[in-house]
Order: sequence, then structure tokens, then C-alpha cells
Amino acid sequence: MMENWINNINKKKDFLTVSLRYLESDSISREIYLTEKSAEQIIWYNAESKVGKFKEHFLRRGNEIKNIKIPIKNCY
Repeated sequence: MMENWINNINKKKDFLTVSLRYLESDSISREIYLTEKSAEQIIWYNAESKVGKFKEHFLRRGNEIKNIKIPIKNCY
């Protein structure tokens, strides 16, 4: 139960931090829209290759990710 409260308070704290940064910035004269969405995990790999040859990198890294049982929703 305590862990739930702590997580809930941390989420609210994050939202308030973003709101405060906006108010303290010079952006107040512009319209900025904040949308809430669920958190995502991003896996980033660095690769160098000739133009048109990145397919091999995507396939190899995709197989590595599958082997450790991480579901992939998008890849680009």
C-alpha cells in the first residue's frame, strides 16, 4: 500500500515539475499542449552502414531482442 502511495505521489510530482518548468519559462506567450500517455521503453542501438544496408542491423538486433523475450511494437 505504501508503495502505491509513493508511486502515485511521484507521478503527481512529475506532472507538477513539468507544469512549473512551463510557468517559469518564456513559453507562456505560446500555446503548448501537454498530453498524458503511458510510459514507453525505448531500446536504442547504434549502427553504421552504407545507404540501403541497415536491414541486416535491424534483423540482427531484432533477433537479439526476441531472444531475451522483449516484445517489440515499433521499429525504425
